[in-house]
Amino acid sequence: MNDFSKRPRSEGKVKPPGYYCRVCKVRKLRDEFPGMADKGRVCKDCAKVSTGERLSIRHEEEIYHFLRQAGLTKKTQERLDYLAQSKNPKTRELAKLMLKVAEIAPYKKGRFKILSELAPDLLKKLQDLGLVASYGKQE
Repeated sequence: MNDFSKRPRSEGKVKPPGYYCRVCKVRKLRDEFPGMADKGRVCKDCAKVSTGERLSIRHEEEIYHFLRQAGLTKKTQERLDYLAQSKNPKTRELAKLMLKVAEIAPYKKGRFKILSELAPDLLKKLQDLGLVASYGKQE
């Protein structure tokens, strides 16, 4: 008999009750979600927001996630090309900015150092949009 069979089942992390809304990023009770099981995991309040707005929020979060990735692969760059053609101007601007970052510094190690040396204006734009905290010398 191994050690695993002797452990009590209650050991481990306990999840809080309810679901996590993918739009407003808040854990809410099950009553605040429509009765569509796992479909979307969007609370009733966020479900009232138009589909286009919800989609643009998710696209912007996807772009923010790309900056934290270890490497911006060809597949990621293809996705950014697609998002750069978005109807939403903010999403389009973020995607074009990330494509420039991918061209200059595709790998995470030393990305901000490379950007500060080769493209300080691009790093300044990233800081203005809140994608990165201040880096390097401040003028």
